[in-house]
Amino acid sequence: MNKIAIQNRVTANLERVDNLVVIYKKHLQGDGPGRRSHQITDVLRSSVVMLHATLEDFLRTVSESKLPLASKDVLDDIPLYGQEGKAKKYSLGDLASHREDTVSGLIEKSVSQYLERSNYNNTTEIAKWLSAFGLNPDDYTAHYPDLASMMSRRHNIVHRADKTIGQGRGNHHIQTIRPETIMAWSTCVKQFTCDVIKGL
Repeated sequence: MNKIAIQNRVTANLERVDNLVVIYKKHLQGDGPGRRSHQITDVLRSSVVMLHATLEDFLRTVSESKLPLASKDVLDDIPLYGQEGKAKKYSLGDLASHREDTVSGLIEKSVSQYLERSNYNNTTEIAKWLSAFGLNPDDYTAHYPDLASMMSRRHNIVHRADKTIGQGRGNHHIQTIRPETIMAWSTCVKQFTCDVIKGL
């Protein structure tokens, strides 16, 4: 997939995030003061999950195009197609079932299998991802605080139902969430992906 197609894919996914925020603001938020119930703001939590999925989809899409051409050190971390778990040494006999594949084809299949199980949960993993493609992670540090905040919030939503860590009553059992925060995160993801594409 070329750079324009990758960017168009990101744009389409970000539009889905924006649409969820618009649904909240136009149809659910209302005009009255006070904190909205979590039943109403759950659409915003859904947008955070979609935003994280947009970032991961971008990272995987780039990886699918670039990883097969990566250096030996990078490919050494990818298991041979058909193997489970972490990359490990294999014998000539392990290649027997791949007789009909070219070397390039086997690498592409191995990368594709690896990416099916890949995920990115923090900026340390993103920095490692950037390094794999010859990009300097330090060039993207301006994006890290917002990316880290978004990824952490997504983790809390998915794994803790966005519960607050401390005690609370009623709505305060659930963390508050604001559409402005999500739009700031969305802008960060958009700019991060644009900057990465420029650097590739």
